[in-house]
Amino acid sequence: MLAGRHRVAASEWRDLSCPLWSAYALAFSPELRDAQECLAILDRLGASAVRDAVLRTRHAQGLTVPRGPRPASRANPAGLTVREVEVLGLLAEGLSNAEVARRLFLSEKTVGHHVSAVLRKLGEPTRSRAARHGPAAGIIPPR
Repeated sequence: MLAGRHRVAASEWRDLSCPLWSAYALAFSPELRDAQECLAILDRLGASAVRDAVLRTRHAQGLTVPRGPRPASRANPAGLTVREVEVLGLLAEGLSNAEVARRLFLSEKTVGHHVSAVLRKLGEPTRSRAARHGPAAGIIPPR
């Protein structure tokens, strides 16, 4: 770790079944992907205080700070943003993209992006299946 061989050190710690140290080995790597892997390990461990400390320290050291889902998205069971939940609710009402756009004061193209994100995150191939999935998963209230 001291030699700056972050990935090698992380691998060694992983082999020793020490995931926290594996994450720590990656924490201050200048490589963004290493920092992202570090945060993913910390999230799996439920080490939110360590995660916050790593982000603060990376920022203070001038290292790139990985962006991730906002707290509201992390709290959502499917990782949907607040806006995506709104869009899903309107899809459940049977609205078209144009109608959703008018209702939310967005462009149709923006609504299309939100619909695509909702389908991808829910793993559903169609709008109607996503609309049925939302209430069943507790993401939106049943109609």
